Amino acid sequence: MDDSKFATFKPIINQVSQDRNEMAAYYAANNLTPDNDYLSRYLSGITPTIPAVQTAQKISPVPQVQSIRDLLNQAIAKRVAVNPPIAANVENVALDDRPKEAMNFFIRKGLKKEWAAGIAGNLYHESGFDTTVPGDHGSAYGLAQWRGARREGLNQFAKVHNTDPAAFGTQLEYIYHELQNGEKDAFAALQSTNNVRDAARAFALKFERPKVYNTERADTAELYYKNW
Repeated sequence: MDDSKFATFKPIINQVSQDRNEMAAYYAANNLTPDNDYLSRYLSGITPTIPAVQTAQKISPVPQVQSIRDLLNQAIAKRVAVNPPIAANVENVALDDRPKEAMNFFIRKGLKKEWAAGIAGNLYHESGFDTTVPGDHGSAYGLAQWRGARREGLNQFAKVHNTDPAAFGTQLEYIYHELQNGEKDAFAALQSTNNVRDAARAFALKFERPKVYNTERADTAELYYKNW
């Protein structure tokens, strides 16, 4: 590359470097793979591709200084607009109404009623639907009593989406995010059930993983199912 071209692209390269950690967190949280060749594509005048994001934006072979960064931001914005990451409409729900709202949330995501009730029954026994309650002498936290790497995953998920990790909507979205990513086995086990009691048991054993499974989880899930 001649000196004039390098001078044009140097600010872009610097911006990409500054944003590397932020973009890595975004891709990790959304199970994406960045196109590491986008800069060389840009130099050739070829439209860079952003995996899993529906965009067909043409660019000029003579770039503006911030055009790569802008393209990434626009792609992220389009993805968020199509699939909003945070259920902001559930934040003012009273504690007693959270079981039903949690069921409604998962049903809107496409889960069957018995699966949603199975999840809700477990969340009651884990946290009483209190998003800030600690457990296990402070090592566990939130609706699902996350620990260790999974608790840190909640914090990273909230950071990427610029929201509060203690928010009810954030934690519901994170449960669904885990079911679609790191906890796919739990989701498959849940999907294999055809009644609420089996759904509660599957979610407990595969997602929550308590030392001892208590059938009261299924009792509560069954109650939620009947009263939904």
